Amino acid sequence: MPSPIHEALHHALRDDPELIGSALRHAAGVRLNVIKTEEITNDATSIQVTERRCDTVMRLEVEDHGTVILLVESQTRKDPDKETVWPQIVAHFQNRYDCPVILLVITQHEITAAWAHGPFSRSFAGLRASLVLCPTVVGPVTVPPITDPAQARADISDVVLSALVNGSSEDAPGILEALRDALNTLGEEERVARYAGLVQASLQNNPIALTLWEDIMSTSTQRFVSTAEARGEARGEARGEARGEARGRVAGEVKALLLTLETRGIAVTDEALERISGCDDLQQIEAWIVRAQGVTAVEELFD
Repeated sequence: MPSPIHEALHHALRDDPELIGSALRHAAGVRLNVIKTEEITNDATSIQVTERRCDTVMRLEVEDHGTVILLVESQTRKDPDKETVWPQIVAHFQNRYDCPVILLVITQHEITAAWAHGPFSRSFAGLRASLVLCPTVVGPVTVPPITDPAQARADISDVVLSALVNGSSEDAPGILEALRDALNTLGEEERVARYAGLVQASLQNNPIALTLWEDIMSTSTQRFVSTAEARGEARGEARGEARGEARGRVAGEVKALLLTLETRGIAVTDEALERISGCDDLQQIEAWIVRAQGVTAVEELFD
């Protein structure tokens, strides 16, 4: 099962032109104004061929440059199998959509980032390789820690991206403080709540930073869980009673998941509520919270 960190890193870029632009600027040194995103199928499987998928696939419309397919892969470790799979996936989408394809790898680990840069190729007997893959990589080296509140307020996307890829570093607490100040200046409530949830999921390997961020979310303004929480507080309490006075972190994450779904206007059926409230697997609930950022129906959580 994909970890919350894995899910947060690639979900962060879905349908978020500013974060995509920030990621490409840091990774490749180019400034692109992404004016439209469209998520498309991530399935690159062909008949009688091993299943191949990317984490997220989007068609982007970029000002002055036209259309490009962006493949996003979240990597928590080196995976030599990807050196063979990735070229197949890139070739598939380039053939399917007849336009340039960029593979963007996002990671929190320097060693993984160094490996993912490639290039990946297979030569023979001194002959030049016919296929060479050079991924674009977003990681701790390309995205520096942003701990200056003024710098964070100047570019929300930069500090969010910094928090996501530097979540395992010792700089995480300073980044989170700067991120708090920056989010408090952002006028879009749903966007604030989305970023707060993604950052929380990305901090699972850094208990100190995770505790700090949870404290920030609980003691800062209601904007970190969106204004929908205030409207849904009574319903949230009723659900809490129905779940039998659940205690501890699992119960808190269940409530966070339900609030996320409510914020996004996703109806929760009785069957889905029973499955969610009956789950005591913390990692599973955290993965659902991340996935809830992009679903259109509650059933999609369980796919």
